[in-house]
Amino acid sequence: GTGPRALTDRQKQMKQRRWKSIGHPTCYGRFVPDTEDEKLRDGSYRKPKAGENFEKWMLRVTTKEVGIEVNVQISEFTLQNHKMMLLDPTIMKHKDFQHTRETVLADATDVACAEVVHTTNRYHWRLVGQRYDVMSWAPDKRNYHDIKGALNRDYTRKFPTSLRPGETWIAEVLLEKLPLILPEVTLFMSANDMSNMPYAHLMGWIQNPSKGDSNFTHTLKEVMVSHNPPVITVFNVKEYGRRHLRTLEY
Repeated sequence: GTGPRALTDRQKQMKQRRWKSIGHPTCYGRFVPDTEDEKLRDGSYRKPKAGENFEKWMLRVTTKEVGIEVNVQISEFTLQNHKMMLLDPTIMKHKDFQHTRETVLADATDVACAEVVHTTNRYHWRLVGQRYDVMSWAPDKRNYHDIKGALNRDYTRKFPTSLRPGETWIAEVLLEKLPLILPEVTLFMSANDMSNMPYAHLMGWIQNPSKGDSNFTHTLKEVMVSHNPPVITVFNVKEYGRRHLRTLEY
């Protein structure tokens, strides 16, 4: 659903929206919810801004300012000037959408939506009357190994050459098994002192086997080393919908 994910259950309670006409002589029959900006509801958004020419003013008031609108003059529902449409059938059948379809949409066969904004690699729709957004991403073709910052920039200490005297427990747990589970992988640690920590966190890249035209030359590995009892856990970091998630490997 729309909104920040860090809210508590009490804060997540949604306010019931009421529709009000835009308070401007040229906007009779144009209704927006009372959750929209007050300047939009009273019509003052139509006032030109300093240094704004007619072209920029027209673009702003017809496409950017108004979010959700019902225009009874021409019988249209629009979202930022995008007309209502049915959600793409491929999204309706997608496995990631099935839970929402069954629980929120009562297993509907068709769902009304409106485009929020489509970009080169992402489609973004808002479901009508549901307060849910749907985003569909094209496969990411970037090679993350070539992107600065893909490996956390705080992880600059090379393992095991940069260990502090009190951090030798990490080498005792990991060093012997490292060539077996992560061959030819250079791991890095943060600058924090791990001497008295219950676990240590390391990261590094492993080269992927050659797979023809694949752009992904390496996979990012995260290694968790527990002090007592000594345990090694290895995760692959995978991109899904432009979010990077850990998948357990070892």
